[in-house]
Amino acid sequence: MVVVPLVMSIAACNDNPGAFKGSITTGPTVPLAVTLTPSLIGLTSLPGFNCPAFSGAFNVVIVASTSDLNMSAATFRLIDGTTVGGPSVTIPTDNLTNSFGSTLILAGTSRSFAMHPVFGCSGLHPQQLTADIVVTDRQGTSHTLSATASVR
Repeated sequence: MVVVPLVMSIAACNDNPGAFKGSITTGPTVPLAVTLTPSLIGLTSLPGFNCPAFSGAFNVVIVASTSDLNMSAATFRLIDGTTVGGPSVTIPTDNLTNSFGSTLILAGTSRSFAMHPVFGCSGLHPQQLTADIVVTDRQGTSHTLSATASVR
């Protein structure tokens, strides 16, 4: 009991008030967001498959608040509500660049990317579509953004 008041009184008598001050610094953050539009995505059954296959058309909208970003990958997954995940489609950087010319989203702007993934054989009756979008900032740091939309 005597030790605590003694330590506090010594600290209070410090002649260098800046000695106990400190700051916590963190790395830079890149405020950003992703959404899927429309919020209810229509899936179309595809003929010519020996099992249920689907395609869909929707937009991935990415907002880059404070830093320029490039979309470097996109993974879409159908979810039936009873499992962790169903069939997925990943679109790598080269395919994104071929489709859009540039995947740059300038700081302070948003950009919409029209997507048309085809989901192969699935025994699912999908209820949701999830998207994991990887963006890279000018420093080369990757950020993964996720969004979900309902499907009909």
